[in-house]
Amino acid sequence: MRHKQLGAGLARRLAVLTEAARRKVSEREHLREYARAAASIRAALAGAKIDPAPISCLRTIADAEPRLTRLGDTPELQLADAVFAAGHPRLASRDSLAAIAAERAAGFAGRPPPDRGASLLDWYAWSLATRPRR
Repeated sequence: MRHKQLGAGLARRLAVLTEAARRKVSEREHLREYARAAASIRAALAGAKIDPAPISCLRTIADAEPRLTRLGDTPELQLADAVFAAGHPRLASRDSLAAIAAERAAGFAGRPPPDRGASLLDWYAWSLATRPRR
């Protein structure tokens, strides 16, 4: 009986630690997505000679890169996070911001940029649609 109690307690502690790790990986993954989106949007704005200052969604994600730096993000940590996420059902099943924006990008092809107050997803999709073909 004692052995089962020890196993149950250990399982609970492992579950708590796994959930804490999932939250940290999820936070870093979101920040990385925001940083990639911001870089894509800024590049598209520069290509279109549009001032990024009035684009409200860029202000909401402006702290993504500095936060990643403070969290000690490295290529090794990114790889470890990717491996963890692939093995975690909640993280593995989530569509990335880039994938969602890519699905919407065709709707922005050949069109002017969204309004300056448009969503991050709209600006990201527009930035992908304006990317030169390779």
